[in-house]
Amino acid sequence: MSDSPNDQKYSILGAEIWLRLAFMVIFALALKLAIVALTAFVVVQFIIVLFTGAVNNSLLAVSKSTSEFVLQSWLFLSFASEEKPFPFRDWPS
Repeated sequence: MSDSPNDQKYSILGAEIWLRLAFMVIFALALKLAIVALTAFVVVQFIIVLFTGAVNNSLLAVSKSTSEFVLQSWLFLSFASEEKPFPFRDWPS
């Protein structure tokens, strides 16, 4: 048997599942904030491109790293990964 994230077993009486639930609630809230931020980045980037004809590279970098955080959060929330996103690991580059 492999030790992939999908092989993890949880018990309703075990503390691990309840601790994971607490982290899931926190990351679900963080995910909502990240999606609001990404929406703002999209609007601002569109306005910048509309008026300048060029993408703002700084805003693009922030958008990419925030998108990675969203992906990491979804993977954790969906049990596809046991790794917790930021701040339990480095912010995505």
